Amino acid sequence: MKRIYSVTAFILIMIFFLGIRIYYASPYASTWDMVDFSLALGRFDLFMMQPHFPGYPYFIFMGMMVEPFVQEPAKSLSIVSAVLWTSAAIPTYMILKKRMDNWLALLGTMVVQSSTYLWVMSTQPMSEASAVAVLLWFFWALDYSSEKKGRLGPAVLASFLFSILMGIRLSYFPFGIGMLLLWWRRWRGVQRSAIPLVEIILFIFFQFIWIGGLITSAGGIGSFLELSVSFTSGHFQEWGGSVVTSDRSLVDRLFQLIFINYIWTGLLGESIISGILLFGIVGILIYFGPEKADRWMLILFIAYLAWAWIGQNIEKPRHILPLVPLTILLLMQSAGSLNIGKGKRGALILTLVPLLMLQSVKGVFQIEEIRAEKPASYQLMEYVSELEGQLAVFTWEEERVFDYLNASFYYKKTYRYHLFQEEINQLKNHRILITDRVLNGFAYQGIDYTPYVKKVKVFRSNHLVDPIYNEIELYEWDPTIRTPKGGTS
Repeated sequence: MKRIYSVTAFILIMIFFLGIRIYYASPYASTWDMVDFSLALGRFDLFMMQPHFPGYPYFIFMGMMVEPFVQEPAKSLSIVSAVLWTSAAIPTYMILKKRMDNWLALLGTMVVQSSTYLWVMSTQPMSEASAVAVLLWFFWALDYSSEKKGRLGPAVLASFLFSILMGIRLSYFPFGIGMLLLWWRRWRGVQRSAIPLVEIILFIFFQFIWIGGLITSAGGIGSFLELSVSFTSGHFQEWGGSVVTSDRSLVDRLFQLIFINYIWTGLLGESIISGILLFGIVGILIYFGPEKADRWMLILFIAYLAWAWIGQNIEKPRHILPLVPLTILLLMQSAGSLNIGKGKRGALILTLVPLLMLQSVKGVFQIEEIRAEKPASYQLMEYVSELEGQLAVFTWEEERVFDYLNASFYYKKTYRYHLFQEEINQLKNHRILITDRVLNGFAYQGIDYTPYVKKVKVFRSNHLVDPIYNEIELYEWDPTIRTPKGGTS
């Protein structure tokens, strides 16, 4: 009877969490990626970057299913994120319930669901929260399949869920190592059976469903390959923020990834108190003697961490998002056993319950702040729209948001100083406005722009949503001095 009451209370809490997330679902497409996703709901076109490669077809499809009821593309995708992330409470609970008492499994699941950073991302029109939700379903399928060594169905389910994961966020491919581990274990158990071969064939088939759809939408395999090569080349050689394109050392990248992105932002939600409680849990485990966590989870954790270090843009903490629930799962596994002692039980309650409450309060506070204040890019667009007279705005990625919002003023994305010179020479009757990102680019080219600009206004918004464009400085270029000397073209 106690179990029924606890599960009922848990379900009601999850419904409450879902209601909050839907209420705070963001209607803003404030970044380049968000605009790509939002535009795709009206017209799916990889060549127009609606969305950008690889297309995120399952995420976009789910957004299309919601959009007729909401009539706001960005908010539709935010609702998809909210619903999918809340659904992840089910596989989280099922994974933990195998290893610990019911009450501890429920409490651990709520700790995962209440993660501050995941509160924020689950209300945004981005694919990360949805992908992490499907990832947890995939983990459950792997866990379940490992128990059913002679049965085909569980492993097929894992393959299907992994294909959904890839169709939402391809950059989570390192978790596919889990399928290799599963096949290896099952092959050892049924060496002469055709079951492993059938599983591999079905795995390929499931992947082909979404890849085949993208090939068709791109107009054929040739066009699709051209897009994939172009995108992959750009990501790893120009703008992707990988170890190849970044000017930061491997040590510097690792420090940023682990201590800033993963620990401070991802796990702690930028809260010192959360850090104290989390490290208190680790201390309890060390004192009482931790149980062994699943090795396959540790392997997947290390695999994705290595990929994020080398291949992802470390300026964006959202790329470490899947490691947050995975860490809590590993900690909870280490904490739980069916023979948990009273001392350990009490100590865990004294840390897990305050952590749950703190994360929830801070998470709701963050999404309330995000809802109350428009993104910096939106503020910039509205401010410039209210200015009188002829003007021209030179930007970087803000241009994509201006396109989405149908800005009425003249604007242009500018990287090269010599091209900027040519442009403003044709705009002698315009007030020239320029963002700090453009000026930083000029400085990188050797241009000393400081005598020729004056700061007009600064726009700020929550940095957890967009750590790069959460603060935008707008400057005015002195119309009487248009050609500073120096620099390279």
